[in-house]
Amino acid sequence: TGNRLDTANQVKQEIYKFDLSRHRTMDGYGRDTQKVDFVDRGGPVKVYDRNAEYPIGATLEDKSTMSIPIRSLALNGDTIYAPDSLGNRILKVHKVTGATGTINNVLVACGIAIDGSGNIWVGTSHSNVSVYSEFGDWLGTPIKGLQEVRSLAISGNTLYVADQKANLVRKYSILGVSAILQSAFGRPMSPGDRSNEALKEIRAVAADRLGNLFIADRPGDG
Repeated sequence: TGNRLDTANQVKQEIYKFDLSRHRTMDGYGRDTQKVDFVDRGGPVKVYDRNAEYPIGATLEDKSTMSIPIRSLALNGDTIYAPDSLGNRILKVHKVTGATGTINNVLVACGIAIDGSGNIWVGTSHSNVSVYSEFGDWLGTPIKGLQEVRSLAISGNTLYVADQKANLVRKYSILGVSAILQSAFGRPMSPGDRSNEALKEIRAVAADRLGNLFIADRPGDG
């Protein structure tokens, strides 16, 4: 949760805060969830506490992504992984205690998924997908040359990569840290086009165990 950074060149850095909160589902009847403290934190994990600022040298394209620095989460065991594009890192947070760690030097990190081996797949530098071990070791960058990686999902040995600017979700088969393109879903939307494969501004993708693909597009489109 947090406040979006102004993407103008002059940013009032002192007013922006971002944190990770923990919630407990109350029941299955539509009641609100209950916000609960991380055990060792006594509250949310503060990512930026009125000190958010763009890195020196950040381009306008970088700032567009960094304006909402945390756009996705992944869970592996007791660890939450959150790519932080503003900090060029992946945050690691224990889901109960709130204890934190980082994987650093992950440039413009956006979109994340974890495979069955525990390897972390993350969008980097807008156009690439890199792989890190659960300990933070860089294992490779098997996918390059996309337009704007926004979200990732993994089902078994299949990786889905949402390329927002291309209006496509690309499907790869993965083995170890290699990725082979199999197909792509989607096409740019034109005025009045409301067909299922017409995409406008993909926000997120998810896949279930059967490989069914779920796409969140811009409200009102697709």
